[in-house]
Amino acid sequence: LICGQTIFVEMLQDSLEVGDASAHLTPDGLVDPAALEAAIEALRMMNFGEQCAKLTQWVLTDDVAFLCAFVVLHTPKEQYNRSALPFSERFDPDLFRVLIEKVSSSNGMVLERILRVCWILSRHNAPRMAIAAEGGIRRVLEAMTDNLDSAGVQEAGLHALLNFAAHMKPNKVSILHAGGLEVVFAAMRRYSTNPGVQEAGCGALRNMGSFDVVKVAIAKAGGVRLLLDTLDMHTGNVNVQLSGCSALRNLAINSRIRPQIGQAGVLAVSRIMSDHLEHAGVQEAACSLIRTLAQSDAFRQAMVRCGVADRLLRVLRRHVDTPGVQKSGCNALGALGAHGGTDLPSAPSRLDCVIAVMTAMTRHTCVTCVQRAAARTLAAFCADPDVRSCLLSSRRELHPVHVILRSMELNSESKEVLRSCAEALTHLAQNETFQEDIVDNGAVALLVAGIDRHLACVELVYQHIALLQAVQKHALGWDKIRLVFLGCLKGNADSPLTLLNPRLIRVIASQAGHA
Repeated sequence: LICGQTIFVEMLQDSLEVGDASAHLTPDGLVDPAALEAAIEALRMMNFGEQCAKLTQWVLTDDVAFLCAFVVLHTPKEQYNRSALPFSERFDPDLFRVLIEKVSSSNGMVLERILRVCWILSRHNAPRMAIAAEGGIRRVLEAMTDNLDSAGVQEAGLHALLNFAAHMKPNKVSILHAGGLEVVFAAMRRYSTNPGVQEAGCGALRNMGSFDVVKVAIAKAGGVRLLLDTLDMHTGNVNVQLSGCSALRNLAINSRIRPQIGQAGVLAVSRIMSDHLEHAGVQEAACSLIRTLAQSDAFRQAMVRCGVADRLLRVLRRHVDTPGVQKSGCNALGALGAHGGTDLPSAPSRLDCVIAVMTAMTRHTCVTCVQRAAARTLAAFCADPDVRSCLLSSRRELHPVHVILRSMELNSESKEVLRSCAEALTHLAQNETFQEDIVDNGAVALLVAGIDRHLACVELVYQHIALLQAVQKHALGWDKIRLVFLGCLKGNADSPLTLLNPRLIRVIASQAGHA
């Protein structure tokens, strides 16, 4: 709605019941620009950036206008400029009480607007807590139950619920105990062809399903089947696919729920990856779902048979510069390549996976989450002798030892990256050519530095020592290793390294001649 329309003032009078709003009108009946500027400034100081952007373009949606009017009318002017305060203190405490009262006393379009205000405000943690403390969850559920015939009320209410459930376990349980699942299911089933309602419903189930107690309740009530049906019905809607995938992934974390997803879930995720190849968010969600499903042998084998590994490779190549997709894609490949990748059909196919993972490592050298996922996956694939043989012939194009050592050098503070990289190198070191490459490219110094930096991490120390043992026939730098190790043992009797004395002594004695 354009700024000059009188809907803004009508909402001030009718929806908010504030009496005569003629002061906001110019002589010709249009909204006073000064009043609008005051509203813009109020929202700006309260960090409503998106809403301010719309207002400053003089394009006023009814939802934004309503939020603007509500916040301005129920926030004392002296609080407009208190931007240094925590978010919860920028509002008058009565704002949330009035808001919840209006949820109960309104209906139709006014109720929809009120619920949308709840939706927008509850994106922030402090208003979310304040609205819940005023009984907002119960009031929203009651309003949705009483207004099932309004798709707009259902959509706005579902969005409010998904925000209430975000990152707050008490709210998730409160929604469950107040009959929230039945309300969500009723809305999704009543408006099965409405993409807005389905997106919000999937989002609500996603956020609620991140807590195990609620997750089990969703599954028992038929939530898995409902999500799969939604994904099948709205194949062309990106937002529904994204929310639905994420919701299924949260449910699939529970191994007892996972079988309910079945072959239909495998086919759905395979289709989603093909249909929405260009959308990074959908692909990231799909990769996360694949990783979770692949924790079960039956699902992993079924996805391999459906060609999911090839689709993952296409996704990684298409979104090579998107860290989130690279991290999730590498994790998914690692899950599919469990047992050294032997579930994948052939050594060349497994080699393609390794090259994709190494490409992710080279393109995102300092993104720790990508390096962690890629290194873990690379270690799993390098356990396969056939993969190691193929890597020998391809190392001129993308040398695995160079890629791994570079990752260790740039991510030296990450214990997970160092441990997984050392594990991958230990597998590669079973080949003499790789042994020479590892030593010649400075691995010894990186391993010693890693042990010295992370002495308290026993798993990392063991893995580094295992790699040193694997390449011990190359004597470069062994005097330095001996001094570092013996210095650690002598200087700190409580060090975890003291538990490794026999193994350390064997390593040192084998090369340095010290018993």
